[in-house]
Amino acid sequence: MKHNNVSPGWNWWSMMRTKNVECRYDWERGFAIVELMVTLVIAAILIAAVYRLYQSTQSGYLAQNQLTELQQNARIGIDTMIREIRLAGYQAYCDPVTANAAMFEFEADTDLSGKPERIIYKLNAANKQLLRASSGDLASSIGCSSYDATATSNNLYQSVASNVTSLNFAYYDTNNGPPSDPSKVRRITINLTVSAVKAEQGGATRSVQITSDVMLRNEGLKK
Repeated sequence: MKHNNVSPGWNWWSMMRTKNVECRYDWERGFAIVELMVTLVIAAILIAAVYRLYQSTQSGYLAQNQLTELQQNARIGIDTMIREIRLAGYQAYCDPVTANAAMFEFEADTDLSGKPERIIYKLNAANKQLLRASSGDLASSIGCSSYDATATSNNLYQSVASNVTSLNFAYYDTNNGPPSDPSKVRRITINLTVSAVKAEQGGATRSVQITSDVMLRNEGLKK
């Protein structure tokens, strides 16, 4: 009988080497084009979803921040007017001089110095600014005609609030009707609108409108 001289250990070693080579070849083969494309598509979808979420969150934050700034700007403007207009007529030489929808001009001792100031509030529509002018303390009367031209020529107007797109004064007498002249004004409704500089996505421009009533407590108590 003829015996096989090949040892069992050699066969085992040869089989293991063959398997290792096959495994190595499978690993070195890498990804197929189809697998790579599927992976890229899934990655692109995930990146797009994350970006949309970030963009939505960012837009919401910016919109809320813009609204807060508008509200603060509008509140500063109207609170400044209310505080001084409420004192109109106190220690004054004249009744309200100008009382129209676009401008209110009056005298009041706002700093409690014993001397009134001539104060004007109006809107600069071109620059979208709420303007205030003051004559400073008046030792004597400057007459009861409008001080607007003098304040303009002397650069006395200062900005109280910016991005103001609308300012409207409405006047009422003691019977809540329209006054026959500025000296009869006892209540004023102020309507102030502040708008954003830039429009939001979609073309809409955010704006804030504040309306407030002011009682002229000291009117009729001139010097």
